[in-house]
Amino acid sequence: MANTIKQIKKDYFEIQKAIKFLTEKLLDHNGDQIPLHTDKPLVIHSLRTGFILLDYGYEKDIVIAGILHDLNEDAEVSFSEIEKLFGNKVRKIVQAVSYDRTIENDRLGHQDLHDREKAAGQKAIVVSIADHLANFPFLKYAATLELQKKILKRWQTFLNKVAVAACEEPIFRELKKKLLSVRLDI
Repeated sequence: MANTIKQIKKDYFEIQKAIKFLTEKLLDHNGDQIPLHTDKPLVIHSLRTGFILLDYGYEKDIVIAGILHDLNEDAEVSFSEIEKLFGNKVRKIVQAVSYDRTIENDRLGHQDLHDREKAAGQKAIVVSIADHLANFPFLKYAATLELQKKILKRWQTFLNKVAVAACEEPIFRELKKKLLSVRLDI
């Protein structure tokens, strides 16, 4: 049976709670991003990720995980804090899609991430696909052509080794189409 308007409102209020939590963790009292492991505008990126999932009709916990997906990786918010506020399902997804910064070798770090995403299953994979889609417009701003190629290769590896497990999902098809459309000057 379709969701009732009451359930949809309840879900949206939970999503708004996640947005509030996100901004509290990433922005100072002036609205400026606090110093983090990245200079990427994380609030916008995280919201884009969550809204992509919302637009595709994914359930509340997946949307919330999309919104919170970078908090541990970039702002060192603990998984237990995420679980306390948003539940075990959200924590499991966020934990699966968070890059482990303690792994110093980039290739091994991405292999670990891919292994955890696959082990966590479809929900984590679609959050990671949405993350890639949210990052996609910025590929052209990579500092060098070599960096663009490295990023594109990493994304194609993700598509072929991880995201393919969600190949029946429309969100997978969108990422695949975008990756196939990239033409980098050689």
